[in-house]
Amino acid sequence: MMMSQEACSKSRALSEGLLIDDWVVLPDGPKYKKFWAITVVAACVTAVMEPFLFAFREHPGLSPYLSPSSVLELALLLLFSCDLVLNFFVAFHDSDHQLLVTDLVAIRARYLRRA
Repeated sequence: MMMSQEACSKSRALSEGLLIDDWVVLPDGPKYKKFWAITVVAACVTAVMEPFLFAFREHPGLSPYLSPSSVLELALLLLFSCDLVLNFFVAFHDSDHQLLVTDLVAIRARYLRRA
């Protein structure tokens, strides 16, 4: 039976003695890497779209709500909000001890300190 890359990376982490909560997202996992790539593309779209809309939009904000640009902006806001929440669950590499930190409390504390 073939294991997915995420299952392989979790089993590798378990073999290294790490206890991983089901909610923890590994930073080297394929799903997180795909999400990160989508987020980078969305940031590039935002960098191009926002100045254009700021300069040429007749109505400020997201009005009219069903226009294609407003729908795209709302989708991008949703994606960036998901990224913000997801960062509370992404494990990180501790540079001092060269370990992967998978404790949710430590992950959240580090994210809040860096924000």
